[in-house]
Amino acid sequence: MLNWPSDVPDDAWFLAYTHSELLVKKGPEPLHPAKLYEAWAFDGKSSWHLWQRDDQWVCTRYDSDSVDKKRVLEERQILSDTVVRKLADEQINARYLMIHELIDFDDDGQAYIAYSCPINLA
Repeated sequence: MLNWPSDVPDDAWFLAYTHSELLVKKGPEPLHPAKLYEAWAFDGKSSWHLWQRDDQWVCTRYDSDSVDKKRVLEERQILSDTVVRKLADEQINARYLMIHELIDFDDDGQAYIAYSCPINLA
């Protein structure tokens, strides 16, 4: 099983794409690597991304306090009705997934999105 790093809070949001379902809930849980595409845990300030690099599972962390705020776009993505209902069953009122997009610039000064990750629900 794949476990999250110890610095992921117990009350962090958990989003995982598996072969059979999309999981969205509070509290990261261990994941079976054979069933997982990728997963995130996020708490409003940080986002941890569990993904494969060169056939190895790695976890990268994005800390919103350590990036230049002028280089961050915040985007709202609408959650599906199924996810909204599931969260409402748990008495969580959320309609959007908040995404941080970190902007960088190429050699010609053109902006591009260097990194994108979920940061919170709203």
